[in-house]
Amino acid sequence: MEKENKRYYIELEVLTPLSVGAGNEKDWVKGVDFVYDKNKKKVYVIDMEKAIATKVVSIGDLSVALMQDNDGALKSKLGSRLKEIAAYTFDAPIDSANPIKSFLRTQLMDRPLIPGTSLKGAIRSCLFNHLHGLGKKGGSNDTNETVFGTMKAGDVFTRFIHVGDIVMPDTQLVNTKIFNLQLDGKNWIGGWKHSGGTTTQFKPTGFNTLYECVAPRARGVGNINLMSRAFEMICRKVAQQQYLDKKHRLMEGDLKMLFDIINTNTYNYLQKEAEFFETYSSGVDRVTEIISSIDRIISKIPEDNSYCVMKMAAGSGFHSITGDWQYNDYIDEPGLWSSGRNSGKKKYKSRKIAEYAGKLQLMGFVIIREVSAPS
Repeated sequence: MEKENKRYYIELEVLTPLSVGAGNEKDWVKGVDFVYDKNKKKVYVIDMEKAIATKVVSIGDLSVALMQDNDGALKSKLGSRLKEIAAYTFDAPIDSANPIKSFLRTQLMDRPLIPGTSLKGAIRSCLFNHLHGLGKKGGSNDTNETVFGTMKAGDVFTRFIHVGDIVMPDTQLVNTKIFNLQLDGKNWIGGWKHSGGTTTQFKPTGFNTLYECVAPRARGVGNINLMSRAFEMICRKVAQQQYLDKKHRLMEGDLKMLFDIINTNTYNYLQKEAEFFETYSSGVDRVTEIISSIDRIISKIPEDNSYCVMKMAAGSGFHSITGDWQYNDYIDEPGLWSSGRNSGKKKYKSRKIAEYAGKLQLMGFVIIREVSAPS
């Protein structure tokens, strides 16, 4: 009897600030795409077509302001009508000289969008860890084909897992800083990256970046499809796949089996992240907040795998993106770069940290749970 494809409806809930980037070309540049009003503590992302169409500013005056690459010049031209011609208005208590990282949006309704490809990419990383196993070394290209299969044979395992897009509610701006390591004599110590270097003092500005994020507790719905029938058919054609037993168990199981794989990966990753921050926290401002946020996320991982906790999108970092299979810890095992411009520096030593509701925390953690089919 042929197996049936399985369609599951899911709800995604944001745990920590989540940013799915629209691409560098869509970032908002200060003095060109947005202005910052320090008195009102607002960011106005300007709709240039609307500004010209409503004759708030002439094309000539606008061109002069843009050529100055200065949001003060743009503000002086737009005057008190900023709010009127803004495409988006955000609360932004902190300024930044860097471009704002904008969130991907739907074309039709201009709503924040988490594409299925982003979700699937994060799931793929967890699957890689599960199939390949922790602590094994190997070239990334060869290893990817060994684990997942090849396009030539048609047995790439992730082809049989389809993930739908999820539309989310409104966004807000979240400030981020980089936690970094630096040498103090012969010892590596933690610190915060600023324009003039890395120090133990936390300052919200200076080498900071604003991200357009979906805030914690926001929810959206989508779907995950396990294409069991198609996978069974390809197995008849390509019977010598690597890790075939594990792949069969996932396809023959339910969504809880996938949740189990994701939760195991997330738990192990967070344990190593906690050890990393604990090791490099001495004398560094506000690191205890990050450790507390990690503990809180760990506490959300259910023992019964009734839902899963997963890290994704902006701020994921090397370990999460690659599936976290290379290293048993993030302190000793990565070692130092042996050549190139980073020679002698610690590998994978920086972390993107968000400040939300007055607390520092890792970015991009979400809960995914199964829900009933929409009526």
